[in-house]
Amino acid sequence: PAGLPPSAAGCDAQSDDETPPIACYSLDQNLDISPISVNENETDPAYTDPERHRQIWNFTRSILPKTILKEETRQYHIFTDGPDETLAFVSPLPDDPYHWFVAVDIEDAPNPIGPDKEFVHTIIHEFAHILTLRSAQVPPDPDAGTGAMEDDSPTETELSCPNFFTGEGCAEAQSYINLFFDRFWADIYDEFLDLDAAETEEEYSDLAYEFYQTYQDRFVTEYAATNPGEDIAESFTFFVLKDKPAGDSIADQKVRFFYAFPELVKMRNQIRGQLARAGR
Repeated sequence: PAGLPPSAAGCDAQSDDETPPIACYSLDQNLDISPISVNENETDPAYTDPERHRQIWNFTRSILPKTILKEETRQYHIFTDGPDETLAFVSPLPDDPYHWFVAVDIEDAPNPIGPDKEFVHTIIHEFAHILTLRSAQVPPDPDAGTGAMEDDSPTETELSCPNFFTGEGCAEAQSYINLFFDRFWADIYDEFLDLDAAETEEEYSDLAYEFYQTYQDRFVTEYAATNPGEDIAESFTFFVLKDKPAGDSIADQKVRFFYAFPELVKMRNQIRGQLARAGR
């Protein structure tokens, strides 16, 4: 999945949710926001200020390619899980898996909003999830995440998928994530899946770190080794923000992977241009 959001319950978050949204906004065709709902239980004015919500969104949309945002995103959420935890996440809408919402932690977002290095990295990383998992690339599995399959057993779509199954659905053969998976993950994926044999979160964390240590030269960051979805998102972020690497490592090959797609090179140039205008 696109990260592990603290809450993907959408605007109708249930009371048992750990971190229900503070505010939810719909996005129109121009990516302008309109309020849908506000969490009445949140009273801290630093969190509920609609003008700050708007400033965060306006900066976020200013640096990302508009075409993809307009096609794929329908909502913007403000939440917080406290300082220095999840800065932002994206997720398909619970009642519309063909479209996405973008959620930003108001505690962690820079104040005043601007081209802060960590914020920019995170927003581009989250955009990469939308880019690589949108329905044209990965048609949503109707049973994914619905609880229709007890005990996490595979869905029919997963069992019949000839390509990489992302969790959201079966990737199209020529999708970015399937091509990336075939080239960079196919030879180690069975070993990666063995991590699921861990019986506790602590054991899983230890095994995952060992996996990363074994294949460190394959990943641009330790977080990229989390799974193929996080790997392609981190690699795309390096593709956008850094110069083209010349090395032979698989990590460098992953960053160069995106240069084979003219539309992605164009996106890179757009984002870098916007960041230059924003003063980064």
